[in-house]
Amino acid sequence: MNSRGSAGTHVSVAHMGALDLEHHLKTTKHQMGVRGVENSGSLSGYFIQPGSRIQSNVTAGEGTLPFHAVKHHFSYLSMDCTPGLMKQIYSDSEIARKMTCARTKTEAIVIAPHGVEMVMEAMRSISHCGVSTDASNHGSVKMFPLLIQYFDWKSGGLQTKVIDLQSLADETAAMIASYITGILEDKDILQKCVAFSGDNCNTNFGGLRRGDGNVFAYRKCRIKSVKVNFRRLITVYSNTNCNIPI
Repeated sequence: MNSRGSAGTHVSVAHMGALDLEHHLKTTKHQMGVRGVENSGSLSGYFIQPGSRIQSNVTAGEGTLPFHAVKHHFSYLSMDCTPGLMKQIYSDSEIARKMTCARTKTEAIVIAPHGVEMVMEAMRSISHCGVSTDASNHGSVKMFPLLIQYFDWKSGGLQTKVIDLQSLADETAAMIASYITGILEDKDILQKCVAFSGDNCNTNFGGLRRGDGNVFAYRKCRIKSVKVNFRRLITVYSNTNCNIPI
């Protein structure tokens, strides 16, 4: 007759019965096996049941950490230790124990598309906006963030939002203007653009390139003309009982 021990070992009790078990419990092999079982977690503890509530909570937590890190300009290197620290602090939390959002996974979680989608949804009720861009060096890469600015009283006033970020091969006025026009057309807001702003450099506004060889000149022909009755606007603003945050 065989009996299976707690450490997964088969023990024969055909010779002395219960004494065989007592003898096995005193062996070094059994004691090492017991310690191994106590110190080793079950594989099921490392996996999450698909579609379960805990999976939704862990996914939400892993999406929140990158957002928090980017919002406060934390280094991605800090994410290598953050999940482990949370497991130590919140050891009784199943969500914290199953979160595995270190640096590599954090870099792979992209929240920008959702943010741009929210901006475009808000722009459906906005008639006019301005656009701005400026070159920013990221190592050897020349980055061009594209921002739009518009007034939305439902969101608290003047809004400035990033809608795109690309690297361009050079900083020529024609290429920058083409980039701006292409993105605005893709977002279907080109006809709403009434202003352009940027760094006060020759490429953007002239100087040595006065005339047609700058970004403003390229964009000017595509910017919608808007006529504003400033006297009426000032009168309305002066007589209103509420403050408009600018």
